Amino acid sequence: MIHALLYESTALQGACFHVADPGTGIPTATIREGAPPGDFERSLEFEYRRPDVATFAELATRSVPVAVLSRETDGALHRSARFREMLAPEGCADELRIVFADAFGTWGYLTLFGRRPFTEDDGALAAAVVPHAAAALRRHRA
Repeated sequence: MIHALLYESTALQGACFHVADPGTGIPTATIREGAPPGDFERSLEFEYRRPDVATFAELATRSVPVAVLSRETDGALHRSARFREMLAPEGCADELRIVFADAFGTWGYLTLFGRRPFTEDDGALAAAVVPHAAAALRRHRA
């Protein structure tokens, strides 16, 4: 019931959450909800084997580790191989990526897949959650 309400009442197509090894940032476990495009193996190709826009490793170096793909590409989403080859063919309109990192490591990643473009407010809300979620993940893992 909650699952249906979340995806039918919002513009979310799906979501993926990855727990990460805090020292290396490598994903160690994954949870998928809704109908996220692609699969875990394919997403790793775009993260580690091919250059692309706003990879998790790059986001982890930012002071605000959040990226809205449509904003990262100035609206030219086709500049992202991930979007061209995996997201768009499965009907995804945009992607919002969040890295849950703090001074002690990278604890996890969340990717939201939108049926519509994400807004600046969506990115700001995600950024506001980062320090709290990173601290909670660290406490849980440490």
